[in-house]
Amino acid sequence: LAVPAGQRTPEQQRQLAAHYRTVSPAMRNLEREIFRLNERENELASRKFTTLVMEERAEPRATFVHVRGNFLEKGKEVTPGTPAIFPPLPDDQSPNRLTLARWLVRADNPLTARVTVNRLWERLFGTGIVKTSEDFGKQGEAPSHPELLDWLACEFMSPSAAQPSPPNSQPLPAWDVKYIIKLMVMSATYRQSAATDTERLEQDPYNRLLARGPRFRLDAEMIRDQALAVSGLLNPEIGGPSVYPVQVPNLWKELGFLRPEIGMDEWPTSQGPELYRRALYTFWRRVCTYPTFATFDAPSREVCTSRRPRTDTPLQALAALNEPTLLEAARVLAQRILLQGGSDPNHQIDYAFRLCVARPPTQRERQRLVNLYEQQLKGFERDATSAEALVNQGSAERPAGLNVRQLAAWMIVANVLLNLDETLTKG
Repeated sequence: LAVPAGQRTPEQQRQLAAHYRTVSPAMRNLEREIFRLNERENELASRKFTTLVMEERAEPRATFVHVRGNFLEKGKEVTPGTPAIFPPLPDDQSPNRLTLARWLVRADNPLTARVTVNRLWERLFGTGIVKTSEDFGKQGEAPSHPELLDWLACEFMSPSAAQPSPPNSQPLPAWDVKYIIKLMVMSATYRQSAATDTERLEQDPYNRLLARGPRFRLDAEMIRDQALAVSGLLNPEIGGPSVYPVQVPNLWKELGFLRPEIGMDEWPTSQGPELYRRALYTFWRRVCTYPTFATFDAPSREVCTSRRPRTDTPLQALAALNEPTLLEAARVLAQRILLQGGSDPNHQIDYAFRLCVARPPTQRERQRLVNLYEQQLKGFERDATSAEALVNQGSAERPAGLNVRQLAAWMIVANVLLNLDETLTKG
């Protein structure tokens, strides 16, 4: 150490670095963490795990028809096969689950691809080409555009007709969901305006002829995620355990769902960023759906559901205006307007409107929202207590220095914007 740093030999530098590593607190912490991870790795490597597996029997079990559903009263013996209307299973393969899986995606089996593209179409257009997406049989509805359904199914299985691969490039993969969705959303049919006139609305009220763009209310999860995204609260983390956003207090107790034996006698509300995870990660219990989702027609999961109903009710409007997470999103959106939207109310309205509906407001829309802001601001200036109570919604951080009365007024405007028909409706 007595030798100046610039005059030390490589050997002296090596000796100093080696000694520093023996006394540095940071290095001690790293070594302890490395030791802990190595111990954990060895523990996992030596642990034995077991799981249930399924294996085909060497001799297939005899299967019989149950007379009138009574398993004790056996009818004639039956063997595995497919309905006669579909291609048969291969003769050179055992009729087991693996053979069935391969049969499902065979090129000469029309069902799997048609059902899949129909459900993707339903997600984008609100209604499938076959309206009864859960039933392609005789009890279901005939396709409105059978040739289109056939072509999409073929394109899904073998994407070659619509977009040939460029020279010297890999061919597009078969059964590519991303490709077929891109094909649908870039079509002229999907990109149409949802606007229509009285005559066409009377002739085709449900848009089965696809003469206009799709228009329908967003699903429950999308409504929540959209509000969080617009406000800037959405936590985009992927994966991990379920989370517990704010819910009605004592709901499980009211419904008799106490489970003290597993340590869950009440809804354990999450904290911090976990509150703002995407709706996909919300803990879901059968027969006790998260209340906001149930209000917007999410199923209870008591039975399998392949097609959700979609309703428009006053209760949904009440929830969208007052549900705690959506109200907190309105408050944080108001903060974003004040911090990033400029200082002029007209510019702030333009900024907020674009965030919510992805277009600039018309002059009339802008003026009505400015008038609403000014009206609310006057009211909160006379009643500062109400302003403070309103902006205390939720646990998201509130930046210091913001004018509480202005924040409350913008929160009302933000709540209006998040509840616009154009915000909650796809189209």
